[in-house]
Amino acid sequence: MQADVLVENHGSVCMVTPMSLAAHTWVDENVQPEGWQWIGASFSCEPRYVPYLIEGMQDDGLMIEF
Repeated sequence: MQADVLVENHGSVCMVTPMSLAAHTWVDENVQPEGWQWIGASFSCEPRYVPYLIEGMQDDGLMIEF
């Protein structure tokens, strides 16, 4: 089964890439990153917020890949 979201930890910043339509919809409804946070298909996020993102995504049935 393919992941809906790819999360990459780069130390001082994490990159979160929605890979499915469900993940894009979830981000639009729950996160709404600013335009400057987007780098290509991924948005940047402070590592301290990532566990909350992952928990919310998984609670709503999304598959996460690290």
